[in-house]
Amino acid sequence: MKLVSLPSEIDEVNLVGGKGHNLQKLVSWNANVPSFFVITTDAYQVFKETNVIPSEVAQHVKNLLAESSPIVLRSSMIGEDQTDASFAGMFETKLNVTESNWEKSLLEIYASLNSNRVKEYLLQKNLQIDLVMAVVVQKQIHVEKSGVLFTRSPVFPTSAVAIDSGWGMGEGVVSGLIDVDHCLMTRNGEIIKNLQRNKEPVLSEREKKELLLEALRLERVALEASDIEWGFLNNKLYIFQIRPITREFAPLTFFVDTNLSESYPGSVSPLTAEFVKRAYENVFIESAQLLGANGSRLATLKYHYARMLGCVDNHLYYNLEHYYAILRPLPGGEKNIDNWHKMIGGKPEGIEIPYHDTRVGFGDTLKTILKILLMALSKNKINERFLQKLAEIQKELEARSCKLATSVQTTEYLSLLITRPMGFGLTVVNDVFIMFGLSYLTKRVKKSELPESTVIDLLKTSHEVDSLKPLRDMDKMVKSFSDEFISDFSSLNLFPSLDPYPQIFEFLNNKGWSREVSDLRAFIQKFGDRSFEELKLESFPLKNDPALFLKLIQWIRSQPIIERKTVHTQPQIELNWLDRKIVQFTKECIAMRESTRLWRGKFYHIIREIILRLELQLKFEDHRFADFKVHQFFSINHLEWLEYSQKKIDFDELSKRILERESWRKIRQYPEMIIWSETEALPELVADKSSEGALSGQGVSPGIIEGTALVLEHPEAAFESEIKDFILVTRNTDPAWVYIMSRSLGLISEKGSLLSHTAIIGRELGIPTLVGVKGATQAIPNGARIRIDGTLGTVEIL
Repeated sequence: MKLVSLPSEIDEVNLVGGKGHNLQKLVSWNANVPSFFVITTDAYQVFKETNVIPSEVAQHVKNLLAESSPIVLRSSMIGEDQTDASFAGMFETKLNVTESNWEKSLLEIYASLNSNRVKEYLLQKNLQIDLVMAVVVQKQIHVEKSGVLFTRSPVFPTSAVAIDSGWGMGEGVVSGLIDVDHCLMTRNGEIIKNLQRNKEPVLSEREKKELLLEALRLERVALEASDIEWGFLNNKLYIFQIRPITREFAPLTFFVDTNLSESYPGSVSPLTAEFVKRAYENVFIESAQLLGANGSRLATLKYHYARMLGCVDNHLYYNLEHYYAILRPLPGGEKNIDNWHKMIGGKPEGIEIPYHDTRVGFGDTLKTILKILLMALSKNKINERFLQKLAEIQKELEARSCKLATSVQTTEYLSLLITRPMGFGLTVVNDVFIMFGLSYLTKRVKKSELPESTVIDLLKTSHEVDSLKPLRDMDKMVKSFSDEFISDFSSLNLFPSLDPYPQIFEFLNNKGWSREVSDLRAFIQKFGDRSFEELKLESFPLKNDPALFLKLIQWIRSQPIIERKTVHTQPQIELNWLDRKIVQFTKECIAMRESTRLWRGKFYHIIREIILRLELQLKFEDHRFADFKVHQFFSINHLEWLEYSQKKIDFDELSKRILERESWRKIRQYPEMIIWSETEALPELVADKSSEGALSGQGVSPGIIEGTALVLEHPEAAFESEIKDFILVTRNTDPAWVYIMSRSLGLISEKGSLLSHTAIIGRELGIPTLVGVKGATQAIPNGARIRIDGTLGTVEIL
């Protein structure tokens, strides 16, 4: 028989009970657990038969008391913490046990097995079991603060981590006898809810983060959601107990929006969400085929392509476990993940992402390398043919769209178009080129013992990127407009529609503004499908929204063109022939990335105009659609529109779905990175005030500048502001922000990376630019005087 079990021995549960077994596991997992041993169930059986505490048990208790007094005795019954019978609060725990009362305390714990409340509990649960008790004997730590942490909150939202904390020993928290602070956090450490019931907060921010990291580490090794008892003494964390949480939880997914938020900021419509997920899937399948994937390898990749994006609470995210699986088969393997994050940002720290082994053998890797080399050598010709092909496809699609005469024809074509590959697979290959180029240049700079920011100076393109072309034409056009012309333009009733300009142009022509109309028509022809949040199908571009076009023109006229005083430093690095070739190659790929983004916007606009066409057709064909608002047509995805045209769902069901989905129009902010369940609404995060006075990020365009902060939640808010000589502060940007960015002294973005759109345009315009400045829009007051350093990445509120 084994009467005593030590911490280093992981014995069976039927010998040491649930608590004892869990404590022994905690020790094996390197948790900081106070000294203990377990009086086994064998010892209980001896006591039951003889009514005497075995001498070996007594000796171990006395030894621990000699080492540390008082001690604590906790019941550790066999079968505790089951899903259908937890026995919570049924058995005794004895605190402040000393040499004078340890025997009495142990006997009372044994006696609690046969208490009336236990008998009633067994009857209630209809259990017929022989109860057997082990007892944990442990050094009592008089902690200053203690509590319970649930790695999955027992109540909504269950994706969050819940922490209850109070002053003193943990029994007061569990029993409800003391005031308890309650904190709900994401697994990234962001605060969702912070209920402080004590005069002074029990836990500091540092302690919360330390506790969270340790709890999630223990959960990973335990392989299940856990309930953890903890305490702090002299800034040292102790773990007292870990138990499985006895309920089922929806699986968690590792989400990050990084550069997706440049294209699809905030919430998106159900139509956009379904379309974008399918579009990305098609593009990546095309890219895999370009790089030689086929057969079972392609089938494996298709599984991950279909899951690489998720829409959570109407916001688009990358699903990191599947995106990482997509990157591993490329030459470079696991290093591609770091290179990808360098390119777009959003790398999680201290978080383990579920691993899918999609690595390929040497033969497949060699074949991919050869494909990449051949494409790299012919890059310019391939790109030229690619852009030419896109222009041909665009004309074909636009021509076919204009011939759609009925809603049935339109919904059939819409579904076909969304599921059809468009040839954009080359854009992924281009991103692979950038990843490799960026990796090489970063290593080259480090080898020269220069700061990583030196890469910034190397990456400014040698010619103007396509994103700046609308700005140049806009500036030229607006400069020629008179106040009288703007007044006549403003006198019209302007509203968005499929084709709003014919009547506008007729009116202006009759007023004698033929040259101005010609300029407007030319600009719309070239850049009319550009606008803010243009890749969201529900966002109308200048071509469809003349009121927005007029506001933009008026704002640009009111803002002076900035005389740039900052001087770009030359790269302090000596480049050899290979370095110069790779620098030039990478810059060309970055420019191509911006060009293909413009083309993507053109194709998205074709889908958008099909929906606007469908709106007109349905309102003409069925009077029941007469009261539908235009945005409601984006609440139904392409498959559902097809089902409606095929009479698989009726008008009532369609209307019901539209009403149920109105939340997508809600304006709100989303976390950049979150580990969450797709089935739960995302939380509104509590502002992190700890960063005030210490704002910093990644400098991506050099220079030091001082100005007035213009804090924008949305680009159109700039049109209502009278601030001049401003430094733009925003969460993220898309290409249409270039009109506002061009009038700013400097740029601060909460999101972004070295190759984000904000960074590229900032460098092209010669504007000091910072990205990744967490909490900037909340920490920097609108109108405040600030100074930024685009090299060091610092922000100072003056």
